[in-house]
Amino acid sequence: MKAYILTTEYNHYDQMGEYFIAWFHKKPSPDELRQTMIDREEEDSCELCCHILDGGGRTKRMEDQWYHLREVSSANTEEADASERR
Repeated sequence: MKAYILTTEYNHYDQMGEYFIAWFHKKPSPDELRQTMIDREEEDSCELCCHILDGGGRTKRMEDQWYHLREVSSANTEEADASERR
């Protein structure tokens, strides 16, 4: 089974690594991602959502903040994929 994990990280003195924002069953559309950002009180920007979907990384407005959307899969992907097809 595959999923997409959205995280952010900050370059501040008290940074503790990446912070979880949300997960998705499939790669989100720009509108789905924008709604998630609004719900989580992150920046509301179509430009930022497109940036994240294009690979993410450092934001243009705030050089000390990064966003990442990563695809992850479980260890038993073949079993999950087979059950999804049934």
